[in-house]
Amino acid sequence: MIKKIFLVQFALSLLGPMLGAGPVWSEDQKPTVSEAAKNIDPGRPKSKFFLRTEFKKSENGKESTVVDPLFEFPVGDRWTIRLQTPMISSNPVSGTTDTGLGDITTRFTYKAFSAGGFTFFIGPEFKWNTATDSTLGSNENQISPTIFAFKKITDWNLFLFPELNHFESLGSGTTSYTAFKPKAMKKLSDGYYLFFEPAIFVDHDANDQSTGTFELEYGRFVDPSLMVYGRPGGTLWGDNSAFSFNWNFEVGFRKFF
Repeated sequence: MIKKIFLVQFALSLLGPMLGAGPVWSEDQKPTVSEAAKNIDPGRPKSKFFLRTEFKKSENGKESTVVDPLFEFPVGDRWTIRLQTPMISSNPVSGTTDTGLGDITTRFTYKAFSAGGFTFFIGPEFKWNTATDSTLGSNENQISPTIFAFKKITDWNLFLFPELNHFESLGSGTTSYTAFKPKAMKKLSDGYYLFFEPAIFVDHDANDQSTGTFELEYGRFVDPSLMVYGRPGGTLWGDNSAFSFNWNFEVGFRKFF
């Protein structure tokens, strides 16, 4: 536990100056709502590199640390490809700590259509059984048909990112659940923002048990193409499910090219 506290304090010591430092652009170059939308709008294909570090404690006392780089790049005007390669350290209540590669995720997204001010994206996501230890992954391959959307409400400095996924095992396995995340970002002054991520999980393999979680992100555009943030989270309902946890805290950055 002392080690986890030290890691969180170290991460915050790195993040704090970036959030609190003055902007690196001149007064007339501060990112407007329109400029921010261009960077985060998935309908405007951009190469991206995200890096997050998450500290989490499960309800049974298990602690884990995930360092998760994400790469995304466009293919033409409508397709994007995403790759995530998490490195995980899992510290169970009893036993030895395991560290290694987790399950690699790939996503293929197609810009499908627009309606009601939203741009909609569809495509499959795959989670591969690549973990170097059984404690670091799901021990199965999974597929998830995915649909998500984006809408900006300029008058409110608000961006909406609703997302719906359904996960199933590929081959042998018992995974079957649906996840809905009505995500939203509120742009504040001086490049700061709040990002709200509620999530509802319905586990079809456990009599459709539902779990609700919530994460609140506070961050800043250090420059028009770089975001840094901190994000705490917890479980709202559905304790002792496959998706619930005691607490988590994440720090990271997002870089757009």
